[in-house]
Amino acid sequence: MREHKSLAIRLMIIISSLMLIMLSDTLTGSANQQSSNSNIVVQIGRQRFKATLNDSVAARNLQRKLPMSVKFCNSPGFEEKIADLKQPLRISGMTAGGNPDVGSIAYWSPDQRLVFYWGNVGYYQGIHIIGHFDGNKFRKTVQHLGPKQTVTIRATK
Repeated sequence: MREHKSLAIRLMIIISSLMLIMLSDTLTGSANQQSSNSNIVVQIGRQRFKATLNDSVAARNLQRKLPMSVKFCNSPGFEEKIADLKQPLRISGMTAGGNPDVGSIAYWSPDQRLVFYWGNVGYYQGIHIIGHFDGNKFRKTVQHLGPKQTVTIRATK
């Protein structure tokens, strides 16, 4: 009888331990999912566009620098707008290059530039995708963005 009680107690301890581990993993996973992406607002003139930064080291580094105001200019021959950043973003652990889609927000590490894509440009070494615009409303505004127009980027809650 004592052996059965001892065995039952051991099983209860093992089951309780497993349940705590599973609960801990669930809570940690939920916390990681919530922090994996960061919402931002990109303001161009009076227009505001929602966007999302991914959980890459460069995106987290950019988020810590927000709010920021930058001036974008054309990148001749490409369907993108570029803005010089005052300081480089960290890229450790990121892929060597990327193939941005329409709406991608990226970091061009060779020249420490922020890039907004309003069209397709293909794969490039040195491009690190750090986020994307939500929806397509941004496209025409970014495409026609003038070189003297200030763009403000802010984190949202």
